Amino acid sequence: MSPTFIRCEVCGIIFPDEGEGHTRCPKCMAPEEPEEAVEDPFSKREVLRLLKNALRDAQSAGQFLTVPELSKQTEIDETKIWDYIQSGEIDTASFDDPKVRDFLVKKRRDQLQSLVGDKPGKKDAPKKTSGFHTRSRDDKR
Repeated sequence: MSPTFIRCEVCGIIFPDEGEGHTRCPKCMAPEEPEEAVEDPFSKREVLRLLKNALRDAQSAGQFLTVPELSKQTEIDETKIWDYIQSGEIDTASFDDPKVRDFLVKKRRDQLQSLVGDKPGKKDAPKKTSGFHTRSRDDKR
């Protein structure tokens, strides 16, 4: 016996008929999430555009915003703003916030430490025994 298929009356997808008399696919039959559960009505791109525009407008007016001020002005949660700062998607030069400066200093230190940590330091370098800048010959005289 070959399976029969039905077209969903809501979305139009074709799905196998299980003989239960359903005219909707399982996805359309699932209870819809309430609208309050939706966290962000804007896409990530729109949120970034909104944040960057607010920073640019404040900077052109001669002001530098803090993260709480930007959050209050754009009505975007501070944790999201910090996520964008940490990912590098927002230019941090537009902020006048000591927390942002501290974050940048820590990030730069970590980057430098990772670069310096990979190379041998002066203590690890082998001692020079010959060459133009050695004093081994002078010590013998």
